[in-house]
Amino acid sequence: MPADKMPSGQPTKAARIINNDPLSNGWGKTLSGETNDMVWKLIPDAKAMYSLQVSRETPVEPSSLSSSLFWEHRHLSQQQILSTPQADFLELFCKNKEKFQVGLSAIRKEVPGSDKVNLHPMFGPMRDREFTIWPVRVNKGWVTIILHIQPKEVVGQSSCGYIDREVTEYAIVDPFAEKRGSRKTFIESRLAEILSEGCIEFPTTAVDHTIAIQDTEDKWATGYNAYAISHEFIRRLKVLLYRREHCQAGLPSTDFLWGEFEEHCNVDVYREALMSACAHQTIEKSGYAVRMALDVPSESAKHNPDALNHLKAKSTHVVDEPDENYGKLPSATRNVVVEIPEDKRFASSTETTMRRTWQPEPGESDSDESEEAKPVVKKKRAPRKPKKEKSEQTKQPKTSSEKPAESSTEHDTGDQEQPLNANAMDAMDTTGDAPSSPEAPPSTFHTRTFEPQRDAGRCDENTQRHEAHAPEPSVSYAEAFSTILSKTMQPESAGNFGGSEQVEDDELLGDGKSPATAMGFTTLPTPVPETIERALVEVAQMDVPTSLGKRRLSDASDFSESSLKRARTEDLGDFE
Repeated sequence: MPADKMPSGQPTKAARIINNDPLSNGWGKTLSGETNDMVWKLIPDAKAMYSLQVSRETPVEPSSLSSSLFWEHRHLSQQQILSTPQADFLELFCKNKEKFQVGLSAIRKEVPGSDKVNLHPMFGPMRDREFTIWPVRVNKGWVTIILHIQPKEVVGQSSCGYIDREVTEYAIVDPFAEKRGSRKTFIESRLAEILSEGCIEFPTTAVDHTIAIQDTEDKWATGYNAYAISHEFIRRLKVLLYRREHCQAGLPSTDFLWGEFEEHCNVDVYREALMSACAHQTIEKSGYAVRMALDVPSESAKHNPDALNHLKAKSTHVVDEPDENYGKLPSATRNVVVEIPEDKRFASSTETTMRRTWQPEPGESDSDESEEAKPVVKKKRAPRKPKKEKSEQTKQPKTSSEKPAESSTEHDTGDQEQPLNANAMDAMDTTGDAPSSPEAPPSTFHTRTFEPQRDAGRCDENTQRHEAHAPEPSVSYAEAFSTILSKTMQPESAGNFGGSEQVEDDELLGDGKSPATAMGFTTLPTPVPETIERALVEVAQMDVPTSLGKRRLSDASDFSESSLKRARTEDLGDFE
């Protein structure tokens, strides 16, 4: 087909090219003449990739190996360190001597005079670059030759003529075990003749490295192994270049370059990597004017999927694991079962019952993800004790010299429930008692010493437990309120709160003190959040005699209005 008449419509040999939103095929418009010329020039490169999609057991073509190595070589940070010659068409390693002489004469050097030597272009990069990777075909199998070439001091004319380069290290990697030794001897003899035409000596003193590789039983697989070895050596060269750039003391060693090929050979992975390298080589040569597409061939294309499927190959016994993609699974799926040993199982259900689900308080936003929600454990309310008549003798209010040490400005923490830390939660038992020594940060708990009860008869067993285990919450506005009450109220006015029923001693304010303790009486320090709000409402609605007359405590500036508002919405229960 002429270059100026490339098809503009859908190809006839394929059913479809998988289409998707990111790409449009643009088949409705004819390609330009310039694009047609470029496409025809890329046909050999495209063939290098297409030939790999016929069958997994098809021997690798020379164009596929050379195209892939060109692409790998071009992506080195310093391309001048490596030479990757492609000269299979010369048949330099053919067993037929006549064909070999024809190929050798094609690269033979010319000596027009005594002052210079003209060499074949293949030897230019080999002489100037430190390493050479050269896959060659020997008797229908692929062998990889790796050379380390360095300058040689010229002493005089040798039997091969002028020589100024020599091979100092080399490796011949042959994955096919049958007659491997004889092939190596054959390759070494041919290398000596070939390199001499480039003024490069291949001495018998060169270090012969053995890069061990897993043997293969199929000759058709040797081409894939040759690509894998070449790819790995190029990767090691990248490491060497990096070390040379960042090494602080001298040049780094090159011994690791010749190490064992520590990998299980997988020809299917190598074939697909080879396809990718050939495809990208074609794309880059086109200046990215062409791109990859997923072709769906029809029956007329004579495509054989089974010939490429490694799972159906006779020599393969591998079962592929499923892809770990969980996006389509129901969220409730729990099909991974972990059996817990009997001696490691949970002792009881007590541990799990202590884990509470955090719920925001009324009016509190739950959209702030910057703060972690801490579990809140409420103490169980102790049973009410029988009412006792209030003694006529009351404690005298504190003088100005006996003011509390806490500042009245710390008033906005008493309306929040104090969270227990993890250690405190674990120490809780079924009776709801707090731990004896909670390990909590100073901002949450601090040590407090309680004075003994004046009336020993009131100190029962429950009282002792609370005095021994009750944590000390942080200072709240309720404690600041106690300062105001202690200065302004007479003891008689502090006897009752909100009516005929007296608040019990275990109903503490938000700071851990009961209303009676705020007035100076010694009571049980048991914080009960449900009764805190009720007590605050009762205190706030009392008329307190002051020097300016009766005044509501809710008018005080250090009373939390938000807490009062929430408390008023609750059921006052026994205080009504």
